[in-house]
Amino acid sequence: MDTLPQTQPIPNASDYVLLNSGYVFNTKTCKRLRRWWNGDRWKTLLTNDDGKRVHFAHDSIEAPTPELSLSHIFDFEGAQVIPEFPRFAVTPYGCIYCVKPEPRGRTAGRVSMVSEFMRGNTRYVSLKHESGIRKQVPVDKIVKSVWGDE
Repeated sequence: MDTLPQTQPIPNASDYVLLNSGYVFNTKTCKRLRRWWNGDRWKTLLTNDDGKRVHFAHDSIEAPTPELSLSHIFDFEGAQVIPEFPRFAVTPYGCIYCVKPEPRGRTAGRVSMVSEFMRGNTRYVSLKHESGIRKQVPVDKIVKSVWGDE
């Protein structure tokens, strides 16, 4: 007698399940989908309930992505708004958050952390002023302007 494999339903994709073997199975067509390793995790291309093609990360079922909130940023981490760039807040240790997100783009409508880049031995961030002009500013300069020389 054959036993059915253990499956986990995939959120927002009712036609698919994740098998214990690590493959995604399409319950509508009764076929196993191709997966690939992107250097960090296993992924499979599938169509969600909205009809959009998405790259499903197999480990995202166990560990959903945490959502940042304004209360966490301001109350727990103690961030303060940057006076020159009021859409952004900085913590005393130099972590910069976008607290008033843009209506379009990758992080539309979500509070997010700003990516840093190195120029020589100095950490920089690219911040957008209310006038729409983007400026590349050293993180040390922002921390000193908000928190002083603590």
